[in-house]
Amino acid sequence: MVKEDNLEEVKRLNEFKSALLVAIEDNSKIWHLTNDNKYKDELHKMNEINRLKLKDIDNELKKYV
Repeated sequence: MVKEDNLEEVKRLNEFKSALLVAIEDNSKIWHLTNDNKYKDELHKMNEINRLKLKDIDNELKKYV
């Protein structure tokens, strides 16, 4: 059970996680639409960074379970 004083942090982390998942999905859609290889590389790098951040968030959320 999450302590009440930690509810705001859990809420923030879950909102962050949801936004990252949308960003990853959007970047993937854009990646398929562009023909600019440099831009594709940047989108790919950003998704790698976002996936690492998702792991960080999951590790933080485990502290509250």
